[in-house]
Amino acid sequence: MRASLIASVEEMSKTVEQMTRETEQTKRALEVELSNYRSRLAHTEQAAMLDPLTGLANRRRLEGDLALRIRRGQPFCLLLIDLNGFKAINDTHGHLAGDQILRQFASELSQVCHQSDLVGRWGGDEFLVLLNGMRSQGELMVQRIEQWVWGTYPIKVQPGVASIKVEVKAAIGMGVWNQGLSADQLVQQADLAMYRRKAELR
Repeated sequence: MRASLIASVEEMSKTVEQMTRETEQTKRALEVELSNYRSRLAHTEQAAMLDPLTGLANRRRLEGDLALRIRRGQPFCLLLIDLNGFKAINDTHGHLAGDQILRQFASELSQVCHQSDLVGRWGGDEFLVLLNGMRSQGELMVQRIEQWVWGTYPIKVQPGVASIKVEVKAAIGMGVWNQGLSADQLVQQADLAMYRRKAELR
């Protein structure tokens, strides 16, 4: 009987060890699968915050960051940028040419802004920049944009045909946040300033 009990104990011990190994393997497999799901979720969430054409922040991301800055209560301003004559580019050369302009403009704009700034596409041919500081910092950024982003952009109208060059400028309106000012009021402030600037450039 003693020998039988010893054999049973040994058999049970082997079974427990096997189950433990299998449990560890299952646990590791589940951890890998969970890590993959988390990575895919993070990628999906990041993609949901980007404009698919330009790769900049989309309106959803901009609105979220704008609300966050207001809650923090620290000085900031925003620049609302509207391309001049963009409809004429689409009408003359087609929407694919217009898309090229938007992508190039977005790239140039993001390069002149600081890492702490959030640059995004507000919609259509409008862009928005959120930057720290008050009016003086915003005015300096307007000068940088006008100096380095305005210019001649090459676009391909047809395959196999040489690129043509299009002059690109934009009207910029600035909104400066003050305590008690809502996000909508701040954007409206910049919007009105932008349209005043657009009227001056005509």
